[in-house]
Amino acid sequence: HERREALVAALARAFGSSVRVPGDAAGMFLTAEFPDGRDDQAIGFRAAPLGVRALPLSECYDGRPRRRGLVLGYGGVRPAEMETAVSLLRQAYDAAEARPTRSPLREIGRRVAGDARD
Repeated sequence: HERREALVAALARAFGSSVRVPGDAAGMFLTAEFPDGRDDQAIGFRAAPLGVRALPLSECYDGRPRRRGLVLGYGGVRPAEMETAVSLLRQAYDAAEARPTRSPLREIGRRVAGDARD
């Protein structure tokens, strides 16, 4: 519970109203939604080289995504590390395009499956 609270507080400080955290305080993951529709895949890709793993929420949908955001795990992160991790995530967010483009993850999936169609 302490880790989730630390992450939610760090997200609020770094993102303000640009992020929304729905759901309850159960589990070891939370969803950080971007009401502005920011390209969550670009954020996830930009966060990875910075050492922050973030699963794009839009990749969890089969078909057109209804929400954009990130699924963030916090079980293995100490509360004292949350501020730094969220600061890096904010850098990735700022570098991402405002609107989503073609999904690189879906494209890779099609190539692996041998199907390059849209």
